[in-house]
Amino acid sequence: MFEIAIPIALILLLAFGIHEYRGGKGIMGIIKMIYVLTITAFLIMLVAFGILAFYEPPEYPRHGGTPPLVRSVPVVEVPVKGTPEYEAWQEQQEEWEAWEEENRKRQEVYEEERKTYRRNVFFIAYPFGLLFTILGLQLRPRLDILRPGLLLGGLGTSIYAIAQSDLANEVRFGGVAVGLAVLIYVGYRMLLERQPVVETDSPDNES
Repeated sequence: MFEIAIPIALILLLAFGIHEYRGGKGIMGIIKMIYVLTITAFLIMLVAFGILAFYEPPEYPRHGGTPPLVRSVPVVEVPVKGTPEYEAWQEQQEEWEAWEEENRKRQEVYEEERKTYRRNVFFIAYPFGLLFTILGLQLRPRLDILRPGLLLGGLGTSIYAIAQSDLANEVRFGGVAVGLAVLIYVGYRMLLERQPVVETDSPDNES
C-alpha cells in the first residue's frame, strides 16, 4: 500500500508546487511545497516512532538451547532395532522432536503476539491520522500554510495504520470506510458549505 500511496502523495505535492509557482508566488511556492512535505513526513514519523518508543513490538523468539546431538552428527543408517545403539538413537530422536515442538510453540506465541501488536498499532495510529486530517480541513484560512501538511500527514498516518501487516481485512475495511466517511463529511461541511453563493439575476429583478 505504501508503494501506491507514496507516488500519489509526491504527485499531489508536485501539482501543489506547480500551482503555487504559477499563481505568482515564484520560489516561495516551491519553498512552501518543501515545507508541506516536511510537515507531512514529521507527522508520520512522530506517530510511528512514538509508538516504537513507548510500545515495543514483541521480540522474535530464539531457539531454546542447543539442538540435540542427532542433528549435529549425521546418521548413515538406522541402528538395528533392539540394540543399545538403536535405543540411544531413538532417545536422540525424541529429544530432537521435543526441541522442535518447543520452538514451534514459541513461534506460534510470537506470531499471535505480533498480530495483537499490529492491531493495537492500528488503533493507536489511526485516530491520530483522522485528527490530523480533520485539523487540516478545519484550520482558519490565515493558517493556510499548515493545512496541506496536516491534511497529507493525516492521510499518510492513516495509511500507515491501515497498512500494518497481519491486520485482519475486516479491520482494514473498517479503517478505510471510516476514513472515507470522515473525509466526505468534513470536506462537505468545511469546503462546500462555505463557498459563497453566487446570486443570479431573476426575471423579477430585470423588470
